[in-house]
Amino acid sequence: MRNTLGRPAEREYRVALDSSQCAECGHVFDEPAADVASTSRQPCPKCGSTARKFAASFITTVTSSVSMNMEVQRSPQLLLSTAESLVESQHFGVAVVVSHIACEVAVERCLLAAFAARGDDPLRDPVLEMLNGYGLSNSRNRSVYVALTGDKIADQLFWPRYQESVKRRNKFVHRGIDPSKREAIASVTAAKELIEHVGLH
Repeated sequence: MRNTLGRPAEREYRVALDSSQCAECGHVFDEPAADVASTSRQPCPKCGSTARKFAASFITTVTSSVSMNMEVQRSPQLLLSTAESLVESQHFGVAVVVSHIACEVAVERCLLAAFAARGDDPLRDPVLEMLNGYGLSNSRNRSVYVALTGDKIADQLFWPRYQESVKRRNKFVHRGIDPSKREAIASVTAAKELIEHVGLH
């Protein structure tokens, strides 16, 4: 991101883990939300499960000496670095989620660039508004991506690895099932492959 004088603004990304509860019985834990690494959890005192559901906030802080005519450009690469740090701190599930946020940011930027190349296209806003986020596992989103870029991304060799990562993310977000470290690393790798590929179109 740059200000009107060409100087880069400072941006900070942070994932905040707000609260945790048992994924089986809903018991709310008093433990700090940051202490959710699957290798160090205590069993739930009510049902004995170690599965957790927790709320996480993804926070972006932007600072600049110039406050007008600013354009915020989120960075997939910085998000991937955040995901790698989360793997190292054993927050494997959140790392998977952040990897997919990085993918969606990359796809969003790609679609915006594709529309920009078409000039003043009146379909831009209606098309983007009908999308459900920017995840390419969604068939509608993928159809729009293919139509705009000509890239049949589902034919790429990395696509099955990306799809597996989507399943991993959904299990963690919706069912509280933690991925292993190996699985989290696989998700970060799949995200890198997709982002690199999307950046070419």
